[in-house]
Amino acid sequence: MAKPNYHDDTFIAKWVSGSLSEAELANFEAWLAENPQEKAAFDMYQTIWLTSGNLSVPSADKSQERWTSLAYRINFQVIGKRIPFYKKTVWKAAGAAAVVLLLVLGHFWLNKDNFVVITAKPGNHRQVTFPDGSTAKLNAVSSVIYNETNWQKERQLILEGEAFFEVKPGAAFSVISDFATTTVLGTSFNIKARSGQVHVACLSGEVRVFNNKDESNDVSLTPGRATFLTAADWPASPFAFDAQQVNGWRSGEFHFEEAPLANVFREIERQFRVQVIPDVRFRKSKFSGKFTNRNLNEALDIICLSSGLRYTIEADYSITIHE
Repeated sequence: MAKPNYHDDTFIAKWVSGSLSEAELANFEAWLAENPQEKAAFDMYQTIWLTSGNLSVPSADKSQERWTSLAYRINFQVIGKRIPFYKKTVWKAAGAAAVVLLLVLGHFWLNKDNFVVITAKPGNHRQVTFPDGSTAKLNAVSSVIYNETNWQKERQLILEGEAFFEVKPGAAFSVISDFATTTVLGTSFNIKARSGQVHVACLSGEVRVFNNKDESNDVSLTPGRATFLTAADWPASPFAFDAQQVNGWRSGEFHFEEAPLANVFREIERQFRVQVIPDVRFRKSKFSGKFTNRNLNEALDIICLSSGLRYTIEADYSITIHE
């Protein structure tokens, strides 16, 4: 039997999307153990898969939108020049659009030693210190990507997920998150880019936020003010925010106000490294309240009791939500 080509696009697509059979996965893991020099490459593929936002598979009609979004985000100025992107034939397998991007971006980053990718995995938060002493605390399932060599000249990075930044005074510090860019000189602020929205809250200094499709339609935030936007909209007019709700996640406390129940369960998945299977009838329900990431059962009790629901923790640690 011919030995599999583990660098083949089709194999990588199956691996990152969890589609390998038990036998295929066992053989692959044995090969990695025998070839430890290959592990860094596959770790990078997996990281880019997570940072592409593909925790939920994009629908086929969104493939071009995701391609455009990620192409823009990796073509940012810190690289120094535009990177030629090209389309590959879209595979029929679920998630193909994101896998194509994974491969293109993966091959690029693996040949750029000056790029740093830092990821907080499910169930973990992570502290990041940039070359100038600025810091970011990453929420679970969040990543930052930046050019270490060029950092002192252009302080720019890509954020996927949520992070709290404390920026040292200096040249402009820019964070590209999905379709939005946030620029500051020296301040502290929180960015949450999830579920098709980007939320930015300023805690000190001044923050500028704009949609990447038109930089001229920007808003400026002062301490205690926030904004949000979607891919199709300009940033909302600044409004006051509840500091406890914005800051709570850094101490393991998660606040929600009339949030879709589906979004709340996604946060449970991120914080506790579990899979939640909600009944489709409840996905449009709303939740207002808070839970901590210290006890799974306690968090589920709070959410389900307030919504008139029950839950069952299965043998594989997946969680079924039902009436």
